[in-house]
Amino acid sequence: MNAGIIGQAVGLFAVTNIDDIVILALFFAQGAAARTDRDRPGHPRRGRRLRPRPWLGAGAALLASTFG
Repeated sequence: MNAGIIGQAVGLFAVTNIDDIVILALFFAQGAAARTDRDRPGHPRRGRRLRPRPWLGAGAALLASTFG
């Protein structure tokens, strides 16, 4: 194998991991802000809500990568 290709693969892997960390941090920050607003007394949707959409999307991506 060519050392240049391996170096590029390692660099790309590292960059995508850093990108994922940034995106997850933004999602968690957005969720924390929404939860803080929702926990305020008198808010109509007080408490936790379960959303199946992220699980459906992850399942669809898993199926597409498995059978695609």
